[in-house]
Amino acid sequence: MFGFRRLLFLFIALVCFAENKAADTSRSKRCMDKSVTPVSCKGATYDGYFMKHPDDCNLFYYCATPQSEAVCVECPNNQQFNAKRRACDAPYRANCNL
Repeated sequence: MFGFRRLLFLFIALVCFAENKAADTSRSKRCMDKSVTPVSCKGATYDGYFMKHPDDCNLFYYCATPQSEAVCVECPNNQQFNAKRRACDAPYRANCNL
């Protein structure tokens, strides 16, 4: 399962990279900007942990390990991060309330 999570992350990162290359600069820049709320992987309970972005429903963080730095990832195609499923999803299913 650990290997699957890493492969899933790499796939998501690749898709997001391709989406960001096609998107306008202001949209793809969002992940590069610092979050208003600090994010740490210290709360990650296992390797390959996904957590919601505290300020943006279209972004999420990936933690390879609890000791690693949180990596910001943007959901493709205007999807939002679904905290229950730990995956990007349609906005009506993601139920993001920021």
